[in-house]
Amino acid sequence: MKYLCLCVFALLNLAVGGCARGDLAPQAITGVTLIDGTPHPPVSPANIVIERGRVIAAGSVDSVPIPKDAEMIDGSGLFVFPLDPRQPIRVGADANLLLLNVNPATETDYRKYVSGRMEIGRWTQYPAHAQRQ
Repeated sequence: MKYLCLCVFALLNLAVGGCARGDLAPQAITGVTLIDGTPHPPVSPANIVIERGRVIAAGSVDSVPIPKDAEMIDGSGLFVFPLDPRQPIRVGADANLLLLNVNPATETDYRKYVSGRMEIGRWTQYPAHAQRQ
C-alpha cells in the first residue's frame, strides 16, 4: 500500500509539473541582436516576446510590439541564439534560447560566453548582464 501511494504521488507530481510550460505572464527580451539559426541575416536591434513557453513574436524593434503586461529584459549588447542550433527560433516554437556576450557566428566556442539560458520559456540561467526594466 505504501508503494502504491508513493507511485500515485510521483505520477501526479510528474503530470502537474510536466504540463507547465514557461511563465504565464509574457516576457520580452529587448534590444538584442537576433541570430535565429536560419540563413536569414541577424536582426539588430530586435525584440523577442515569449508567452507560455513559446515564442509569440521575434524581429526588429519596429515590427515587434511589447505587451503592456510583459516582464521586460533589456538585452542591449547581447546576442540571442537557439539553445540547439538545429532548432531555429521561430514564432510558435518552444522558447529555447541562449543570450550570449559574443557573436556565435564569429566565436566558435560561444558557449563559454552564455549570459542567460531559457528552456521552454523558463530561465534556467537568468541573464547575468541583462537589466530588468
